[in-house]
Amino acid sequence: MSSAFSVWVALIVIGALAASALSWRVHQARVRRNRDGRCARCGSPLEDGGVRRGGVMLCARCAGRPRPGMTVAVRAIVLLVVLGSVATAWAMRGMWVVNRRGAWFVFALWLFYAGALIFFAFRYARDARNAERRRESAERSAQAAHEARAARAEHEANLERHGRER
Repeated sequence: MSSAFSVWVALIVIGALAASALSWRVHQARVRRNRDGRCARCGSPLEDGGVRRGGVMLCARCAGRPRPGMTVAVRAIVLLVVLGSVATAWAMRGMWVVNRRGAWFVFALWLFYAGALIFFAFRYARDARNAERRRESAERSAQAAHEARAARAEHEANLERHGRER
């Protein structure tokens, strides 16, 4: 195994561990803010009870904004497409210089790679949007059920009160 390969593997492992640790720290900070009665994202007080998203409570302002994780993921996929395309174009240039023939198979690989990553980026965005719609629908249903229970309890209390007055 070459030393350059070992360095790349080490960098990838260290980067993955650092990203995992950072994600854990951010989640712990959000949970800590929620325990203090504050919004997990911006830290403002949760006066109206907030909205539950991703296991944490958010204020109405933050709940209305798009999730930053989706934006970051789509940008990362686009960045991978661009980097892969540049690397493939560089490899095609090198093959063209060496044997003066068209490297059609590398070009086909490049098209497949770029197309697949763009496809997955759009699919991820679509799936995330659909999941958000399902979550909002479930929240609306739960809110409607809660309001119906409250109205029924109020109605029964009114019946009891008026029944005693007679």
